[in-house]
Amino acid sequence: MTAKLGPKRVWHFAHKPPLDRCTDLDRALHETSKALIAQGFTDALDQQGRYCLQLQCRDCEEILSWNLAQPGASIAVERTIVDGTRSDIVIGLADGRQLIVEVVVTHDLEPDTEQKYRESKRPVLIVHPEWETVPYLVSRLQPDETLNVLAVRCPSCRQAVEHRERELEQAREWAIDQLAGLGGKAPDQLPPTEFRCWTRDKFEREMYPHVRRRVYANATTLVELGFAQSPRKPWLFYLRLPNNRGVVYANFGSTEEIAIWEDPAALIHWNLTKQGSGAREEALVKELLARCRTAG
Repeated sequence: MTAKLGPKRVWHFAHKPPLDRCTDLDRALHETSKALIAQGFTDALDQQGRYCLQLQCRDCEEILSWNLAQPGASIAVERTIVDGTRSDIVIGLADGRQLIVEVVVTHDLEPDTEQKYRESKRPVLIVHPEWETVPYLVSRLQPDETLNVLAVRCPSCRQAVEHRERELEQAREWAIDQLAGLGGKAPDQLPPTEFRCWTRDKFEREMYPHVRRRVYANATTLVELGFAQSPRKPWLFYLRLPNNRGVVYANFGSTEEIAIWEDPAALIHWNLTKQGSGAREEALVKELLARCRTAG
C-alpha cells in the first residue's frame, strides 16, 4: 500500500501498481541516463577532462578507450540530424564528425528508425542502461550495440593481422611461381590411353548422355590445367604439385547420397606434405582453385 497524503483529498492508502505495468521507472531511467551522459560530457569539456568511448577489440575483447571530450567537441540532447528521426543525444566530435547515442530501456529501436540510421551511414551507439550501471554513464560510454561502426582491433591484434596479410601475399606470390609451369594438353592431343571416357560412376550407376557431356567438358578443362586421369579409376583425376608438395585430386565418382547426374562437378580435395608454413599451403590450394574457376 502507498500512503496518499495530498493537500486536496482525504488522506488514504492506495494499492501500488504492478511493476511490469509501471512506465514511470522506465522513463526515469531513460531520462536519468541521458542527463548523466550530457552532464559527464559537458563537465569533461569544461574541466579539460576525459569522457571516454569504450569498445571491445573484435579479436581479443580487450577494452579500447577514446576520449570524446576533445576541445571543439559538443553535445546536444534530443536533436535531429537524420531526417525523420529524433536522436536522444548527438555528440559532435572535434574533427567535425557526429555520433548518435540512443538510450534504449524497454523497447528496441523502431524498425523504421533503425533503417533510416543505417541508410544515413552515421555511427550510432546504443546503450541499454540499468539502475545498477547507470552511474558509470557520467564518466564513460560503453555501448551495448552499434550501427554503422566498424569493428576495432587493439594495436597488438592489428599488428598480427597486418603480419598475416603480408605473409599471405608473399605466399600467394610464391604459389603463382610454383604453378607457373603447370599445364597439360587438350584430350584430343593425347594418346587414347591417356584420356578414357566412362559411362558409369564408381557405384556403377549409369550416366545420362547430357550428364556425360558436362562431365567430360569438366574433365577436359582439368586435363588442360595439368591434371592426369587415374589409370585404374577413370572418374578420378590428379595433379602432382611441384617439389613433392603433395597431390590435388578431382573426383567425378559422386557419392552414394548424391549421384553424378545431380551434381556433375568434381569434388576437389588434396593431400599436401606440409612443407613450410601453412600460409603457403593455403595459398597453393587457393591459387589452384582460382585457376579451376577461371577455366570454367
